[in-house]
Amino acid sequence: MDHTLTLPRPSTTSSAAEEPARRPGLLGRLGRATAYVVSGFVLGVVGFSVVLVGLTAGVGLLVVWVGLAVLVGTVLVARGLARLERHRLVVLQGRDVPAPSYAVAPDGAGALRRFLTPLRDPQS
Repeated sequence: MDHTLTLPRPSTTSSAAEEPARRPGLLGRLGRATAYVVSGFVLGVVGFSVVLVGLTAGVGLLVVWVGLAVLVGTVLVARGLARLERHRLVVLQGRDVPAPSYAVAPDGAGALRRFLTPLRDPQS
């Protein structure tokens, strides 16, 4: 009884799907890096402005309790901007970026507690 394992021979024809991924050339990397930096500048200015205005308005309006809604909205907008930044990193680097795990209100929590959970999350 012969118990040898025979492996199939690799084909001599190569297809584009089987070729290893090539790194982009210098100009390709330069173009990607430039697009990342320019879009980062625009998003940084817009994000800074939105978050600064939201935080100052929210703190100023805390006296009449409307500020809590403004602060929660500002934190949620900042989370969205962070998600966008992680997506930009995936496009630039070509590899996955770990997703954050934001705090979630426990089951059965009241509406106010679920509403204020983003403000209590230290990762926000």
